[in-house]
Amino acid sequence: MLKKISAILLYCISFCVYSNHILKISQKDALKIGKKIWYNESAGQVNGLTSWNKGEGFASLGIGHFLWYPKNYKSNRIKQSFPSLLVFLQKNNADIPSWLIQASACPWHSRQTFYASFQGNKMISLRKVMYDTIGLQSTYIANRLEKVIPLMLHDTPFDMREQMLDEIKSLAATEQGLYAMMDYVNFKGAGLRKYNEADWGLLQVLELMPNAPDDESINEKFVWAADQILTYRAKHSKNRAQEMKWLVGWRARLRTYLG
Repeated sequence: MLKKISAILLYCISFCVYSNHILKISQKDALKIGKKIWYNESAGQVNGLTSWNKGEGFASLGIGHFLWYPKNYKSNRIKQSFPSLLVFLQKNNADIPSWLIQASACPWHSRQTFYASFQGNKMISLRKVMYDTIGLQSTYIANRLEKVIPLMLHDTPFDMREQMLDEIKSLAATEQGLYAMMDYVNFKGAGLRKYNEADWGLLQVLELMPNAPDDESINEKFVWAADQILTYRAKHSKNRAQEMKWLVGWRARLRTYLG
């Protein structure tokens, strides 16, 4: 019993030390990583900072395609992230137009009205905010990563937590490894079981990493595990044909994690 309590205390202390590291992402690294995420989501195109995907009921904004719901839109599956990003930008003194600060919901209620207003003043000013705050948006994603790490560790069997924490610390020690985790958690989520998230999130990748070839670097192990997870998901999806096509792009995205 005493041994287990000591292990828990050691884990808590280690995580606290690690947390301080994650929050100290430099402005230079945040901007560099943010541009990579922007390229992954919309090929680094300015127009891609304001988009609305076909078949969806909400806008996707910024470098990470943060979701913004119009009034009366509800979803039990995906939580919108743009409102919390907006709060974060305001707290960090970003220059936000008054109409955006006052907006309680996405002012465009459909994809049709969104693109009908694509060259309007509000949309142009929104794109400018998203372009001017690439580094802050990247820091927002890093903060999100920091917040889900204790939840992922809690979702992991106790005897695997120390190894997973070591993986996270090793990845976070380099810009490329930190980028890989930030992009993947933004791309496919944390994979938390307690919230019934999809089984292809960051948690699942980290859990599979110990099975990667021993002679690979930490980033190569991450990419190997992510490829295994995404391939399995695509092959067993109800929409298998479509997801197998997407897998080509997913793998190209994973290769950017290697530098």
